[in-house]
Amino acid sequence: MLTVFNFLLDGAPHAVNGAIVLSRKNISSASYYYGTVRVYDNGWGNVCNDYYYNYAEANVICHQLGYTGASSYSWAGSVSYGTDYLSMKWDDVNCASSSYLSIAQCSYSTIIDSGCVNNTTRIWNSNPYAGMVRLQDGVYSNEGHVEVYCNGQWGTICSDGFDSNNANTICKQLGYDASFGFNNFSLHDNSSNLTVWSRSIPNLPND
Repeated sequence: MLTVFNFLLDGAPHAVNGAIVLSRKNISSASYYYGTVRVYDNGWGNVCNDYYYNYAEANVICHQLGYTGASSYSWAGSVSYGTDYLSMKWDDVNCASSSYLSIAQCSYSTIIDSGCVNNTTRIWNSNPYAGMVRLQDGVYSNEGHVEVYCNGQWGTICSDGFDSNNANTICKQLGYDASFGFNNFSLHDNSSNLTVWSRSIPNLPND
């Protein structure tokens, strides 16, 4: 059995302005550390950057989502990830430093110019690191079953001994305030061949 999480910012079914998630709609790749960037600003929407966007902005987005940095970035229309036709929320995000930990530290505009269409939606690809946690098989990056990167490969964890303290600890590592909920499900074709790094989890502190 694997543990499935449904993570929502602030432990409530709403997000705060400046929150970032990774949308996997219309993306067929098996990799879950890249996808279409969505930002919350009184509702979820896409990020348009037809002028400023470079590795500084990509790295900040990766940092906010718990990665060490970006390995690549692109436009939705220039790769095979597809477009979701969600409305644009932010335009011309410009980060003065790639060391920022939140995209809200960067300048941006909520006035969307006419050049912003869905093929200028931003895509990023981030680098995994030892001990990194990710969520697989969710529609968005804040939900899915838990995997851990160790010894150069991704593996799963077992739900034996897992409780809300463990869920909150993982949520906080991923940059969220708390877990909104979790449950269990059986192994499926995509994860049944992965190494199980832990079959029992101690009661971890969540602060």
